[in-house]
Amino acid sequence: MSIGGTEGGLPLRRWRYSIVARNHAIPSLDALVVENDTWRALGADPEFRPTWEHPIRLMNELRAARPLAPGSIFVEEGSPVRVHTVVYDVDQDPICRLEWISSALSELLDLAARRRFREIGVPLLGVRHGRLRPEDSFAALDGALAEASTPSLARVWLMIDPTDRTFLEAHPQGYSPEPA
Repeated sequence: MSIGGTEGGLPLRRWRYSIVARNHAIPSLDALVVENDTWRALGADPEFRPTWEHPIRLMNELRAARPLAPGSIFVEEGSPVRVHTVVYDVDQDPICRLEWISSALSELLDLAARRRFREIGVPLLGVRHGRLRPEDSFAALDGALAEASTPSLARVWLMIDPTDRTFLEAHPQGYSPEPA
């Protein structure tokens, strides 16, 4: 797939893709997509927060916990909304599959249409922990966008790990270390 872009964007179809380093904040985002696994461990905030809940209650909650379905999403309200995509299942081999990514992207874009998101930040799903090729993840995203009806969506920020030189070298015209 050929991606051509100018001035920090990758115009494909009617969406504008912009590639930005994963760790930069983008103030205009309506939703930030986060990778997660079926047990919600990979997307957990690494910062420790003490809780005042009784230990027995916490243990009962842990005992009752059930895994989420691969390919699903769950939403954490805030500004921006954090949309957790369940694209990993550490109990399976391989732990990440393109069909899970496609399913999660479809649910994400349904949510974007319902809530009329204008800008979303999306990492290349499955690349960080699942060893998928960035090109395959991007093709899944582009394919999901082509099939979805998201009239309000104007821009997709690809949140790329700056160490992923392969993707960045292939698309230098779309990369900006700072949001444009």
